[in-house]
Amino acid sequence: MEGANLIVETLRDLQHLEDVEVDQDDESATYAPKIHSTDVRLWIDWNNETCKQIDRKFRALQDLHDIKSYFGDLKVRLRNPVPMQDLWWYTLRDKYMASRPGSAVYIKSKGCVIIQCKDGLVGIRDVVVKKPLTAISFHNGYLSKPELKYTRFSNTKLVEEKALQIPNRQDCVAMEKHWHLQLMRLSSGLPDG
Repeated sequence: MEGANLIVETLRDLQHLEDVEVDQDDESATYAPKIHSTDVRLWIDWNNETCKQIDRKFRALQDLHDIKSYFGDLKVRLRNPVPMQDLWWYTLRDKYMASRPGSAVYIKSKGCVIIQCKDGLVGIRDVVVKKPLTAISFHNGYLSKPELKYTRFSNTKLVEEKALQIPNRQDCVAMEKHWHLQLMRLSSGLPDG
């Protein structure tokens, strides 16, 4: 409503505003460079970017180009992020979640892949490898494969952590149940336990 009121106020006072207008100094004007599909700003740096920065990157650029990452040595494009407010409770660190940036887990109840970044988790619903895949298809085709068990998302090729213990399917189910219970406790006001 504030924006609408400002427009009405401006139109009423247009004559006065035209009289006091000031020309822009062309010497101090700046121009934003065009973003090309090869632009480095389209890549997510999971080690150094926060949830908020990644969310802003998606909101600012996803209508122009897909946001990019590597999954091991596969170049992937990420689409359809889960809004940050839908994932706020996932930031509750859990003993089941690997805290290494780029680590990913499929959450069946949310229909998304969650990926660890610098300070929390980002949810993605679609991943393009050679063709667009839903989160469940990406999980079935890549995340669930034993040979890709330790593969992480990265802004460089081939990030594999042999010593890192990524949760298996049973652990993921247990983690999802634990987070669901935590959410229920938080929303009902019960203490953690």
